[in-house]
Amino acid sequence: IKGIAPDLPFPQLPSILKRARVLLNSRTEGQIYTAAEDIDWMIDEYFLSIKQEEIERIKNEMRNGDIEISRLFEWDGGTIANGRWEFKDEMEDELEIPKPENTSELEALKDCIGWYVLNENEYFFNCKEYEYFAVLSLLLLADSIRWLTYRRDFIVTAKYDDGRVETSNNIVENKSSDNLINYAKAGERALAAMDAICYAELSYTVSLIETNHKKKLANTQIEFQKDEAVKRTSKARTLNLIKHRDSYFAKKRVLEEWENNRNQFPSAEKAGIFYSDWLLQQQLKSHEPRTVTNWLRVHAKSIGVKFR
Repeated sequence: IKGIAPDLPFPQLPSILKRARVLLNSRTEGQIYTAAEDIDWMIDEYFLSIKQEEIERIKNEMRNGDIEISRLFEWDGGTIANGRWEFKDEMEDELEIPKPENTSELEALKDCIGWYVLNENEYFFNCKEYEYFAVLSLLLLADSIRWLTYRRDFIVTAKYDDGRVETSNNIVENKSSDNLINYAKAGERALAAMDAICYAELSYTVSLIETNHKKKLANTQIEFQKDEAVKRTSKARTLNLIKHRDSYFAKKRVLEEWENNRNQFPSAEKAGIFYSDWLLQQQLKSHEPRTVTNWLRVHAKSIGVKFR
């Protein structure tokens, strides 16, 4: 927010930062951080909602006699009276839905931002859609810069005959192949940041036209308004962000705790079960193991960590 963006190897980065600041010039640093948290939650909720809706749709097809798709589920071990079919997480690739692997943050936010009533957020008052997209461009820009300055680290564990165990963090200089990978990832995030700021500016322009020329806009933007009306009518939800701050804080605590001991669990599922119970012990908002597992999977992938 207050820093600078390097102009090498991508000379467009300072321009993206400057353009985002222009759109957010009336906002405080705290409000921008609030918007960043909102975006993180909205995108997570988008992918989770789409997945849950698709699973329920498939379950209904299975109940209607489609035995073939039963391979996507497993019985939880309960009786007929209290048991249920659980979706197999390893079959997620079978779902033909938007996922983080095939859908950009920009596309996800464009799809779901119309679900919410944005101006009811007291921490980001009178907010506009274009401001959220400008903040998204800053998040993606930060990712690009992070990859440009990334250094590999690993944990060394030493075991002694007397039973002592010592661990240490080691940072190593990148190999040339690592640099190429990092530059590729940085370039990918830079392009995403450029797309986001371009869309934010487009949204800002449309907002000005709507404010100053509503009657003229009705004729020139009728198709756009129809699409938006359909989205808002079919999935109108109130963005009560206050109650979701507990969820965001719980997610943040879980990821910090996992970062301190990444090798403790062989799989995301086992880690999800553990940290779901851990949240209760910490007197934080409880979450289902599947939700916690999803947090860990997405975060691990974003930092290049693979579960065994």
